[in-house]
Amino acid sequence: MNHIHCCVALTTLLTLGLLGCSSIDTVDNYKQATVADDIVYPDSVDRPKTEELFVIPDTGFVSASDTPRIDSPTILPPKAQAGVDKFVSMRKLGDLYWILAQYRVNTLWNNLEDFARTQEYPMERSDPIAGELETKWIPNGKDPHIKLLFQVNRGIQLGTSEVSVLAMEGKPGKRVDWSGTTDQALGLSTLKRTAKFLSLLDTQPQAEVGKQHDELKIKTDKESDNNFLYIGVKPNRAWAAILHAIKLSDYSVTKHSSESGLIVITTGNQPVQKKSFWLSPKPAKLPETLSLQLKPFDAFGSALTITSDDELSTQQSNRVFNTLIPNIN
Repeated sequence: MNHIHCCVALTTLLTLGLLGCSSIDTVDNYKQATVADDIVYPDSVDRPKTEELFVIPDTGFVSASDTPRIDSPTILPPKAQAGVDKFVSMRKLGDLYWILAQYRVNTLWNNLEDFARTQEYPMERSDPIAGELETKWIPNGKDPHIKLLFQVNRGIQLGTSEVSVLAMEGKPGKRVDWSGTTDQALGLSTLKRTAKFLSLLDTQPQAEVGKQHDELKIKTDKESDNNFLYIGVKPNRAWAAILHAIKLSDYSVTKHSSESGLIVITTGNQPVQKKSFWLSPKPAKLPETLSLQLKPFDAFGSALTITSDDELSTQQSNRVFNTLIPNIN
């Protein structure tokens, strides 16, 4: 019974609501609307001045003419070059002097060793990986003796190298600290002699050599079906470059012999990406120890091969080659 009363009440309310809506639609009140007057702003309302609201503080701005100039390396005049040609030039920045040569590191390194031999400098340390050539204490008339350190680095431009020389005086047995005070005048005179020697060598610049043959390229041996890295210079010229490239990579040299052309490196088990049967990436680690063998390939270049006591795939050997290639200079 109560349910019936509720339904009747709801129906009545809906009917009254619909009647009310129809009655609103018939009202014509909007026809009596008139246009309102314009809005008038009071006289006291003015537009604010933005320059007074956002005042820029004085920061002590310095004009371009007052700013300190950043010096760039300058090429020494021909008189100071002492016979240096266009492929070998001396550069200066402040109190620093160095040689800029249009040769790769491996070419320059071998030429620098030739210079040390012609000057009869007794060598104490020759480290292509660090790019340092250090002499023993050299007699200089009476006392004191002199000691030299040649430093070789890659130039900013591809295919160039830079050489600097540090020098000091002392007696054999003196503790050597190259980070301390050195003899700048002695180092500069040695650097000038080095530049003149390099300029007199009959060596083609790397830019011209590269036009004759491929400098760096991964190739396949047709007999063994193994890949190797072709280097467009002879083994004696490529040796220092490979050791330098290993230094710049994540590998470490544990043994090397320039006579046999053998370099043993450790990889640290670095992972290399390969695909599994289901074509999903699966990491595979390189063998811990790899043997690199450098040997002559043709009249122009050398071949670098990789072997391991463990299983070594073509993909893994190519990974090592591709790591070294950008660092071979």
